[in-house]
Amino acid sequence: MWHIDEPEHVSKQFRKLGSAEKKQYRETVRNLASEEHPNNFGEFVPTKKHGKCWVTRITNSYRLAYRVYQDTKIIQIVAVGDHKEIFGKDKHS
Repeated sequence: MWHIDEPEHVSKQFRKLGSAEKKQYRETVRNLASEEHPNNFGEFVPTKKHGKCWVTRITNSYRLAYRVYQDTKIIQIVAVGDHKEIFGKDKHS
């Protein structure tokens, strides 16, 4: 079992989510914590504000960005939000 590190800025982002997104967020975090290799759960990609980190889909529009620290068994939640908040605007927008 992995320890989840959820900084205060992520808690603020979470509070802005709708009820369906909050439910999916909680389920996704629970699944990450129970995975043997949580980095297999997402895709390692560049994000708008946080550099490269693991990102997984929680709904069609919302993403969860996280980092995995294997040596300490910690998953740090980096951000949660609309895909444009995580990745930035599309090149054609």
